[in-house]
Amino acid sequence: MTIAQRIEELRLITDGWFGGYGKPPSRPDLGRLEWRFQSWPDDVPQPNLFPAKNKRISAEWVLGDWSIDLEIDFSGEEMTGNYNALNITTLSECDKRLDLLSFTEWQWLVDEIRRLAVIR
Repeated sequence: MTIAQRIEELRLITDGWFGGYGKPPSRPDLGRLEWRFQSWPDDVPQPNLFPAKNKRISAEWVLGDWSIDLEIDFSGEEMTGNYNALNITTLSECDKRLDLLSFTEWQWLVDEIRRLAVIR
C-alpha cells in the first residue's frame, strides 16, 4: 500500500475511533502530511502509518534490528515529529524532535532512514 493510499484510509477515521476517545487529524493536517511525503524518495523504505491519540499520526519502520517510530503532531500551522530509533540488539537509541516542514530536517529523516536501511 502506498503512503497516499494509507493517508486516504486515515481520512476515514472519525471522532471516538480509540475506544470512544480518539480524535483524528484534520483533513488539512493530513493534506500537509501527504504533501510532505510526496518528496519521499523511491529508494528509501516507506513507513507504515497509523493513527495515534490526540490527532497524531505514527510513522513506523522496522529495518533489521532497528525499530523506528516518528510520532507526528499537528499544532496550528506546525507539523513536528518525535523521532525514536531503537536497535533491539544493542539497545542503542536515538531521539530527536523534528520540524517536518523544514526541508533540512525532513532531509535528515530521509537520510537517517536510508542509512539504517543499509546497515540492517
